[in-house]
Amino acid sequence: PMLKCTPEAVQLAQDWIAQVQCNGPTNMRAGLADVLNYKMADCVYLISDGRADNGMGVLEFLADHVEWDEWKIPVHAIGVETTTSGRRLLEAIAEMTDGSFTPYEFDTREKKEIVNPLEENWASKELRRLRIENMKEGIYDEPLPVTLVKIRQNFKEIFLADRMAANAKAMETAEAQYKKLCEQWEKRMAEARKTAEETLQKHTAMVEEMREERRQQAELAHQARVEEVHIHNAQEERHRLQHEEKRDAYERELEEHQEKARVLEQQHIERETAEVSNTNAERLQKLSEAHAAEVEAVR
Repeated sequence: PMLKCTPEAVQLAQDWIAQVQCNGPTNMRAGLADVLNYKMADCVYLISDGRADNGMGVLEFLADHVEWDEWKIPVHAIGVETTTSGRRLLEAIAEMTDGSFTPYEFDTREKKEIVNPLEENWASKELRRLRIENMKEGIYDEPLPVTLVKIRQNFKEIFLADRMAANAKAMETAEAQYKKLCEQWEKRMAEARKTAEETLQKHTAMVEEMREERRQQAELAHQARVEEVHIHNAQEERHRLQHEEKRDAYERELEEHQEKARVLEQQHIERETAEVSNTNAERLQKLSEAHAAEVEAVR
């Protein structure tokens, strides 16, 4: 059963978390995937420093399940002494699942000041040396703060001077290296620029050559097309002349046939006219003879 949220319970939780020692990888995605097996859960409390093995994989996992409506419970992330990237990851998880994010820092943890062992050893020896000098001079009751001020002053004069000299030397070395690197970089850039210019010239020459070749091919194709058009036009003109000759011959033949037809028609008319005239003459003669016979009979 879950404990009620009381000051005692919170203190117990803080003490328990403070004594937990974590090591190894942080597979946050597997932990969240295991939550899908708990169908009765109404929320998730994620306590982490945010240093996941694959933060983007965690966000992609949640995004896929939220999009398909498979993740329906909020994740309340508690960031324990997180880094900037860890805090962003936990905030993104909380925002994606409609949860919350709460940062937490342990005040009970002791934060020891890092001391250089060489400097600590030197300070001990310097304290012993100053006390011996004081004893030689008859000073046995010099206050410790006064001695520490002297040690601090000597530290500034010795260590800081050495450090400044070392820093100056390191600065000179760094400047020399930087100058050398700059010269190398300028040399490389000059070589690269030269190479780029040569490459550009080669490419320009290739492009111009290709353009000239394509232009010549286009001119040849155009000339071939013009010749084809001329040949086609000549063929069309020859066909037109042949057609006109055939048409003239046909018209002449038609006129001849029409003339023959007119002659035949005229001959036929003349024949029929002659036949009609002969027939009329015979009839007229027969009528005349019949009339004469009738007249004779009347007499």
